[in-house]
Amino acid sequence: MVAQSAVAADKKNRLYRTPLSEYASTFDENDVEKCGIPLPRYAELYQELADSGAGLICFGNIPIHRDNLENYNNAVLDINNPWDPVEALAPAIRAAKSRGAICLPQLQFPGRQVPEFLNTTPRSASAEQLGPCLNKTYGKPVPLTKENIRELIHGYVWAASVLAQAGVDGIILHASHGYIMNQFLSPKTNKRTDEYGGTLENRVRFILEVVNAIKAPTGKTLEEIDTLFAKE
Repeated sequence: MVAQSAVAADKKNRLYRTPLSEYASTFDENDVEKCGIPLPRYAELYQELADSGAGLICFGNIPIHRDNLENYNNAVLDINNPWDPVEALAPAIRAAKSRGAICLPQLQFPGRQVPEFLNTTPRSASAEQLGPCLNKTYGKPVPLTKENIRELIHGYVWAASVLAQAGVDGIILHASHGYIMNQFLSPKTNKRTDEYGGTLENRVRFILEVVNAIKAPTGKTLEEIDTLFAKE
């Protein structure tokens, strides 16, 4: 489910483009610094979506770490990328908003849901490996250390700041469909024994820390929406 927000309530109609993978950015299996740069097709796609009349347009899976990708050819917002992320994403955001739509990109970190051909040892809440599915096999996850968690939170904050500078109306935090926030939240994938595991209060801690960290520098100018599994 998607939480209600003031920004979403102001959309011009009820047509909603859900966040999906676009496969419209660069990918180089030999050089991570050349991955995730939006191609011209990226902005063209969002111009087409804007022209369709949708009132709320959500950008697809935007990972915040170039070594932990849900798939290839998606835009990547990694703090270590050498290229200008605002300049790279601004054309698509302007296109999405050109017909009055609200623009809400979705940020995610896949955790254990990284195809093995992209990373054999992805970072996750715990070492619970995802079995083969969707014609893919997945790497053996390495549990995030507390330092890794702090770095990951900083990555979310930085990516949200980039999107705010590029002109979005808000962001969506992908906390469902088995991605990292869902991996912390679910007792099936969270086997930690520290303050991030065990009780519901502990399992939700990571999500709340990300939300609060993003709100601290951006204030009320950037709307946040979390997607959650209803079962969780």
